[in-house]
Amino acid sequence: YKLNDYRTFILLIIGIFVAYIANLFRMFIIIIVGYIYGSEALEIAHSYLGWLIFSFLIFIFWHFLIQNIGINENHLNK
Repeated sequence: YKLNDYRTFILLIIGIFVAYIANLFRMFIIIIVGYIYGSEALEIAHSYLGWLIFSFLIFIFWHFLIQNIGINENHLNK
C-alpha cells in the first residue's frame, strides 16, 4: 500500500501533540497525588501512571492510525 505523505505528516504531528499533552496531564496528576496523599503515593503514581496513560493513548492512536491509512486485515496477513 502507499502512504499519503501529507496524511502521514499530519498523523505524526497529531501524535507528537497528543504525547506532549498526555505528559502534561501525567505531571499534573502526579503533583496532585503527591500534594493530597504524600510522597509515598507520589512515588507510586510516578512509577505506574505514565505507563497507564501512554499505553492507553498508544492503543487509541494506533487504532486511529490503522483506520485512516487504509490498512486492512488482508494486507496484514500477507
